[in-house]
Amino acid sequence: MFLSMDFVCINGELLPENQALIPINDRGLQFGDSVYEVIMVFNGKMVDQDWHFARLNESIQAIYMPEQNIDSMIQDCHLLIAKNKLSHGYVYLQVTRGCAPRQHEIPQNSKPNIIVSTTQKILSENLIDGIKVCFSQESRWKHRNIKTCSLLATVLLKHKALIDGYDDTIICDEDEVLEGSRANIFIVDQKDRLITTPNDNRLLPGITKRRIANLHKVTESKITKIDLLNAKEVFLSSSTNPVKPILQIEDTKINNGIVGPMAKKIHNNYMLWLNGAFYE
Repeated sequence: MFLSMDFVCINGELLPENQALIPINDRGLQFGDSVYEVIMVFNGKMVDQDWHFARLNESIQAIYMPEQNIDSMIQDCHLLIAKNKLSHGYVYLQVTRGCAPRQHEIPQNSKPNIIVSTTQKILSENLIDGIKVCFSQESRWKHRNIKTCSLLATVLLKHKALIDGYDDTIICDEDEVLEGSRANIFIVDQKDRLITTPNDNRLLPGITKRRIANLHKVTESKITKIDLLNAKEVFLSSSTNPVKPILQIEDTKINNGIVGPMAKKIHNNYMLWLNGAFYE
């Protein structure tokens, strides 16, 4: 269960959520001209903080935004976590290009708006359920490695999956599997190899994906639809759901519709790592 917290932080100022305002001419609102990060908080601390902020900085540079004070953003997040007394959940951090008259040319002197909010969520210790997904064809832009807030194409793909009776969708480039609507993908093949897709401009370089690869032996390789359907196990990974098993892809059940041993092992190891790294 997700619960929004009472305070947010805008440009370093802590405000009650119902008093937080952004001007109507902010380019994040007008053009989706902004980037973001979602960071797990465990025991009051941001998980893989350095990796998240390094990726945020890469996104900032990729959209020609002026260099930002990353240390100041980290401090804003820590202040808000403390203010909201957040033990377990997530930080959402958005950096917009700021306010300017509405025109397509990038303004030279706009001041970015930095927005931070938190959400409470307890990460389950046990992996007990999974999801049913469908395939969708790619319709997003060609720079999905940039974590931009322009997510309408993804929203529509996810919505179509939901109205068709699925929990999520697997986005494909023809027969090649890329990622879920908001998560990276892993499979366990018939040789018991743990495989994920290699990073390129067509998918997000996931932080949780990177952590799983740091904790386990993972092969990066192209994955096809057939590979998914023939896999022993399939699961998604993201900051909000480190391991989310896929039990059915359209009409095909994976592992007889049961959460597999590798997914359970990876989830358990991830929880052990969290408890070891963030409890002193």
